[in-house]
Amino acid sequence: MTEVPELRAVAERHDATPAQVALAWLLEKPATAAVPKSATPAHIRENYGAVDLELDPADVACIDGIDRECRYVDPEAAPWN
Repeated sequence: MTEVPELRAVAERHDATPAQVALAWLLEKPATAAVPKSATPAHIRENYGAVDLELDPADVACIDGIDRECRYVDPEAAPWN
């Protein structure tokens, strides 16, 4: 998987992980249900960290501006292949 630079930049500003930033961004969206995978206690704790993460309007705009046409995951390298 390729790292998404915009998420990394926001995460570094908030001392968070990119996954926490992505989840926090989703949690702010109206009429959107976020269902994160949590296979380990550490991953569950990481996901909970997104609840307290407050993204400012500049963070949200940065994430909203991510190119949705760019693939960050190579389907051929996906675990289900």
